[in-house]
Amino acid sequence: MGDPNLIAKTKTYLRSTLLSHKGSITTTQLNSDYRELVGDPIPYSRLQFPDLETFLASIPDVCRVQWEGGQMVVVGLAGKASGHIKEMVARQKVKSGGGGGGR
Repeated sequence: MGDPNLIAKTKTYLRSTLLSHKGSITTTQLNSDYRELVGDPIPYSRLQFPDLETFLASIPDVCRVQWEGGQMVVVGLAGKASGHIKEMVARQKVKSGGGGGGR
């Protein structure tokens, strides 16, 4: 499956990226957020996977891939060490629109 260190780092970064969202996000958004966090896109090809979706499906301990409204989305799964983060994000209030920037 590729370099074990790269796999471990990628899984950690993916979990961090996914758990910062409430619910699911698209694979496009996931790749964008991951790139913003790490500075590089998700290295699925370096890990010898043909595409991002196949890689994500191979790590069920980190995320769940599903279809919503005709598009593929990803849901982060908390590990033992990160369960409290998922709970905190889930309890966050949803912002209503129109909030001024305080300038």
